[in-house]
Amino acid sequence: MEKQKTESISKKEFFHFYFNILEGFKRWFALFFISIFLVTILDGILIYVSKFFVDESIKLRSIESVIKISSIYSIFMILNFAANFGHVYFSRLFAQHLLFKLRQLIFNHLQNLSFSFFDRSNTGQLISTAMIDTGNLSQFLSLSIVGMIWRFFSIVVSCAFMLKLNTRLALFLILLTPVFIAISVVFRNKITITYRTIRKLISDINRVYNENIRGIKVTKSFCLENSNLKKFSETSGILYDHSIKAGKLSAFYTPLIEILCTSYLVFLVLYTGYNYDSLNISLGDIQAFILYAFAIIGPVSNFSYIFTNFQNSLVASERIYRLLHERIEIKDKEDTETLPDYITDIEYQHVSFHYKEKIPIIEDFNLKISDKETVAIVGPSGAGKTTIVNLLSRFYEPQEGHININGMDYREYSLHQYQKRLGIISQNPGLFSCSIRENIKYGNEGITDARMIEAAKITGAHDFITRFSEGYDYEIGQNGTSLSSGQKQLLCITRVLIHRPDIIILDEATSLIDTITENQFKIGLRNLKNKFTMIIIAHRLSTITHAEKIIFIGNGSILEQGTHYELMNRKGRYYNLYIKQFQDKIEQKIELLKNE
Repeated sequence: MEKQKTESISKKEFFHFYFNILEGFKRWFALFFISIFLVTILDGILIYVSKFFVDESIKLRSIESVIKISSIYSIFMILNFAANFGHVYFSRLFAQHLLFKLRQLIFNHLQNLSFSFFDRSNTGQLISTAMIDTGNLSQFLSLSIVGMIWRFFSIVVSCAFMLKLNTRLALFLILLTPVFIAISVVFRNKITITYRTIRKLISDINRVYNENIRGIKVTKSFCLENSNLKKFSETSGILYDHSIKAGKLSAFYTPLIEILCTSYLVFLVLYTGYNYDSLNISLGDIQAFILYAFAIIGPVSNFSYIFTNFQNSLVASERIYRLLHERIEIKDKEDTETLPDYITDIEYQHVSFHYKEKIPIIEDFNLKISDKETVAIVGPSGAGKTTIVNLLSRFYEPQEGHININGMDYREYSLHQYQKRLGIISQNPGLFSCSIRENIKYGNEGITDARMIEAAKITGAHDFITRFSEGYDYEIGQNGTSLSSGQKQLLCITRVLIHRPDIIILDEATSLIDTITENQFKIGLRNLKNKFTMIIIAHRLSTITHAEKIIFIGNGSILEQGTHYELMNRKGRYYNLYIKQFQDKIEQKIELLKNE
């Protein structure tokens, strides 16, 4: 999410979001509500029954009264136990169902968000929202909301019984409530702001952890351990300061409430002691009154804990709300056209595109690609090569112009159906911590082993796979850590070929492959020629000499176009780049021979 979005959502938005999420959990919430209501009623009854121990059983010293009242008390205790079990169980069940739903919603929404969202977001913050914030909100609902409702009912029930026992004493305690509320209002804004800052800093720390772990090789190779620790310590130190500030606010708020509560109890004991005769109450009434007072004072003094959790969950809810309401920029129109059985031609018509900086990357770009044609896109870094294929893949959409598929703007087709026809192989291999077989068949486990092996032979992956004793069942580890960079890339290319897409896009797919593997792959690409429409972005020009069309890109425009031999004969930009790469290879070989 964008860093600038730090303002809080309104209370109306928060509660609207909160109640919409709870809409699907009415049954669990109703059972929880009933059970917690029963708990507070039974708590009040138990206190009321206990006064008879003093007034009748102990005062009269009647064993029969003790047995009778004890029996009644035991029955209510059993009922109270059942109600307590119900409210704890249903609150946990309710919270876990909510947690499951929230994480499902976030996961699904993240998958549907456009690439532009991920361009402006950091992984640590997203993971923090998906895991930590949802956990905080769930914990708030299962513990704090439960406590809040229980305390509210407890106060109401206790006040009702206290009014029955003695109206004058009960009203005095009830009139203290606005004082507690006023103190809470004073502290609320300060605590909210502090916790919002803390959540932001925790996300920053998660991001630093994520980047440092992923870039551990760079850190060690440049000996940046101390530098990184210094930067981390600065962020962690700011978090420490704000956490201490939040702790001070809570530490001041809690004792203040407790002093007021204790003062009332002292007043209650002294007042009833001096005015025992005029109050017309029994010893059992006083004992019950004190217990009811504790039943009110205890919840009130613990409201600081609930309030702190509420602020924490409010910040978490804001972040979840914003993430789930991030606009999906690329989505289907209401009435989409049916995509033809096979994609036969592609045409860029006056396409212009820029990222958020508003600097044009592609401007008035025109290109036509015929059925089963192999087109290579070359040029300097930053020329717009990857942007061209990202637009074709519909990861982004052009701000101006059209990309036509079979003569129709590709925005007219279903996004999901269209992207299923594409086989995209990027520069960075994306593998999963499972077997080679599962990685190749990812997303289509029904593909036969024969088809899998055929694709692996075309790419040259079959040779290194069969060297493992487990073969295709070899576990490659997280992100393929047990494989070389070239082997990872070959698996990714094989995974695309096995699906037999209409269009294969290779975005610097051979950049991590060694020279021997590159030669095998070049043979594989020639085998694919005239079987698929292929678009190849290549840094190594030696891998695309077989292409029917090579376009040289500069500043988002086509500067040269033709076959390898046509461009070489022109002796322009492509020729100069090819000759330079060829000379560099010769110089590298000479340098190796010298070292030997």
